[in-house]
Amino acid sequence: MKKVIIGLSAVIVFYAVVSGSHNFDEHKHNTLDDFKIQPIAVRHDVIEDYVSEKELPDDAVDSMYACVSQMLFTKDKDLLLDEIASWCLTNYENKKIETYVNFDNFEKGFHQWDGSFIELERRIKGAMNDSDSYEHVKTNYRLVLNNNPRAIVTTEFKGTNDFGGIVKNKISANVDIKTGEITEIIQ
Repeated sequence: MKKVIIGLSAVIVFYAVVSGSHNFDEHKHNTLDDFKIQPIAVRHDVIEDYVSEKELPDDAVDSMYACVSQMLFTKDKDLLLDEIASWCLTNYENKKIETYVNFDNFEKGFHQWDGSFIELERRIKGAMNDSDSYEHVKTNYRLVLNNNPRAIVTTEFKGTNDFGGIVKNKISANVDIKTGEITEIIQ
């Protein structure tokens, strides 16, 4: 029986170490760059803990998370999460929190390995003569945060043309940040 208890204790300790902490105090000194690489579920848990710690109502979680999420993409990557959360709290208290956009769906649209925007790459390949010749070069984006928050995503790629030559091209698309969906292809 003693071996079973020791074994179970080791599994619990291992799980605690691997799963990490999802409370705000453990992450508050993270830079935005460090916090951004956390899984989305962990980021949600951390902000939910922050909202609870500040004794805000449960319905404040989504708007506080959206504020932090937008700042992950728009503020200096070296700022600390504690400072950003404090700014969001001030915006919440001043009733200026509803303008922020949750970037999760936009973020999920990017391939983790090469940074390509998955839906744009699919559309490019669908329009090519030889989709097997597609080679991703780079993808970048520019944010437009107004009444219609969107990103202009541009992908540079190589592929074979009608004459068998390899050509370099680029294409841009408007992407709705809230949904992560392409709304328009821009040539």
